[in-house]
Amino acid sequence: MSEQVFNITVLHDIYIYIIFFIIFCIMCIFIYVSTNDKFLLLIILLATLFMLIMLITHKYFYPLPFSGNDDLRFELLAYNFYNGWLFNLPINIFQNSYFYSMILGCIYYLFGYHELIPGMFNIYFYILSIYFLYKIYLIIFNTKKGIYLTIILCVLSIFNIIFTVITLREIQVTFAIILMLYFALKFNQTRNSLYVINYLLICVIGSQFHIGLIAFIAFITIQYFLIKRGVTKYIVPVFMLFFLIMILNISSDTKIESVLDNGEELSVGEYQVSNADYSIPIGNSVYNPIYSFLKVLYFLIQPLPWGINSVNGIVGLILNVFLVLMLIGIYKLYKVNDNQNILITFLFIVACIVIFSIGTSNYGTGFRHKYKFIFLFFLFIPALTYYKEYFKGVLKNNV
Repeated sequence: MSEQVFNITVLHDIYIYIIFFIIFCIMCIFIYVSTNDKFLLLIILLATLFMLIMLITHKYFYPLPFSGNDDLRFELLAYNFYNGWLFNLPINIFQNSYFYSMILGCIYYLFGYHELIPGMFNIYFYILSIYFLYKIYLIIFNTKKGIYLTIILCVLSIFNIIFTVITLREIQVTFAIILMLYFALKFNQTRNSLYVINYLLICVIGSQFHIGLIAFIAFITIQYFLIKRGVTKYIVPVFMLFFLIMILNISSDTKIESVLDNGEELSVGEYQVSNADYSIPIGNSVYNPIYSFLKVLYFLIQPLPWGINSVNGIVGLILNVFLVLMLIGIYKLYKVNDNQNILITFLFIVACIVIFSIGTSNYGTGFRHKYKFIFLFFLFIPALTYYKEYFKGVLKNNV
């Protein structure tokens, strides 16, 4: 009996690995046909192999850092969906964010439960994120010069890989952000409103993974208003803003409710903080402009050097210095080259900072949020470092 169970388990493992390999091959064929770039394909292959090794290590040998809380809850909820559908039982949905777990539950229901499925599912999004980042680089710079440095940096981003391998929805959010920027740049390039529709669809679908993504509707609304001409210049932005306000008003998501909370202001003595919290004892409403500004500022600079008492704090400080220097560098690159694509990407990054900072109250969560869009900074490292002289003034002549 035990031998029969063992054989069934082994066969199911092989079945899951074969499905993963087939989907991976289809993606590789699509990427190669689309780019005709063998080196990009090689980088993706090596990155996937490395992530699979990390995934197997995490599941069977040693848990990776940052696991043990959110990832376990997502996995348990996914298993609840799977069991509920399989045995026609009531589903215990014990948290507000359940879409990611529901998708995993659907995959379990179709292919059977396997503990490597969440990591494999996430790896696909990592591959697609790299592919669209590659496409964005070509739109911004109109050259492959430095493109592989950007892609390699994405592949070597150890925190993004960890967040992908463990059962978190970070990479889906990252993919949505990259795809929205891609559509925004294509809209700027072609003036085709179809890209605006695609952008809005990604906003809505991506918000199911993280509700904050719905706020990115504001970005495309402003872009549409500045680019388009005629009556639609006014009608469409009004419609999009109405759509955004309607979602914010009818949503029962606890994160939106906490961000839009208009509760009583807290005095300094009443403000309860932990070591990682943003101490902003002037109120808790996003409608307070000082409070909102400070949240954005804290998101960029916390933890301060004198508040660091752990390795995570040191890493967070280094990351903050990197982000601030990159923001300055990207803006200067735009001023030198007068490239609209650089400006749009810069403003989109600023939108990422504002949107995620408003919903963040401590630098521990902020650390993870920054890695949702750090790939966008990697786009500009070649132009600001190793290939600096090549890009200096060249884009202004080419674009």
